[in-house]
Amino acid sequence: MRMEKTIALLFLILGVTLACAVEEGEIRWAGSLEEALAAAQERQQHILVEVYTQTCKWCDALAETTLADPGVVAFSQNFLWAKIDAREDTLKARNLRVFGYPTVILLDSSGQEVDRIVGYLRPEPFMTQIEDYLAGKGTFDALQRQVMVDSTDVELLFRLGEKYQQRGLWDQSLNIFERVVRLDPENQKGLSAEALSYQGDALRRQQKIDQAVVCFRRLMERYPDTELAQDALLEIGYSYQRAKRNGEAVVVYEDFLHRNPGHRYEDWVHKQLEKLAEKP
Repeated sequence: MRMEKTIALLFLILGVTLACAVEEGEIRWAGSLEEALAAAQERQQHILVEVYTQTCKWCDALAETTLADPGVVAFSQNFLWAKIDAREDTLKARNLRVFGYPTVILLDSSGQEVDRIVGYLRPEPFMTQIEDYLAGKGTFDALQRQVMVDSTDVELLFRLGEKYQQRGLWDQSLNIFERVVRLDPENQKGLSAEALSYQGDALRRQQKIDQAVVCFRRLMERYPDTELAQDALLEIGYSYQRAKRNGEAVVVYEDFLHRNPGHRYEDWVHKQLEKLAEKP
């Protein structure tokens, strides 16, 4: 009898706790990642870690829509949650190899990464993606195994290349994306142009500016009718700007404005030209 009362009391406490969490309409965040890791080992639960910055508009969108959605709040009860401000805690963001914001990382109870979501997702796709990862679908490890079975599947290779890119494994991503372009030189799958764009980004992040420029120009020449080919000229200008090669950046930006009057990024380009004009 005493045991039955104890179990009933535990269920009552658990029910009240969950009800309060849902009624509050928000996710319950751990005080720190370390606190979440300790609790995860004790409870054998997965952790979701949101890595964000305070100046990232898509981080705000994720917080205000997806993570505030009632369905996601209810879904959140299955996990422990932690936040990391990448600008305040650069070491943790670096150790987690986060290079884009927002990034939500799914960790198992031992703190090992299952996989991650980079960028904004609406509530339903967000929950579906997490559920797929828990089931072993579309994860980094799963894609590596699939590519070992079929190394000529362009779509599989592209998805694996994205996983490498998201983790800052630049050399691996460069190799994978080059295989995508080689297997589909005519861009029939619609992924080769994007693979070249990813290559340019990976080279720029490694400060290999001239190689990045070659890659973006290759994209413009091979796939001139794609939207990414237009954007590639902007990427070249931005690459020069990041490398403080301001004169070259100005020439490219002005060329872009001349070629693409009324482009959706026209205002952004003018702002970059203004910034460059202010610098000695």
